[in-house]
Amino acid sequence: MDQTAEIRFTDQNGLSAIHHAILKRHNQLVKTLLKYEEGIITMELEDNSKNTSLHLIAQTGNTALLKLVSDLQTDFCAQNYKGETPLHIAV
Repeated sequence: MDQTAEIRFTDQNGLSAIHHAILKRHNQLVKTLLKYEEGIITMELEDNSKNTSLHLIAQTGNTALLKLVSDLQTDFCAQNYKGETPLHIAV
C-alpha cells in the first residue's frame, strides 16, 4: 500500500488521519499530512456527514490551522449533509 492510500483510509465515521489530527488540534501533524499530494486531496476528503477538513477546522475554531490551509486550493463553499459550509460552522 502506498503512503497516499494510507492517508485516505477512514474509520467507521469516515474520519481520515487528517480529520483526527484536526479534531485533536495536532497542528504539526496536519502540516505533515498536507505535504502529501500538496494537500488538495487530503483537504477534500469527506467524513460520513460530508464534512471536509475545512468544516472540521471551522468546528474547532483553530485559527492557526485556518491560516495554514488558506493558501490551498480547497472548496470553501463545500456543503455538508446539512447544507452548511465551513463559514456557517465558524459563525
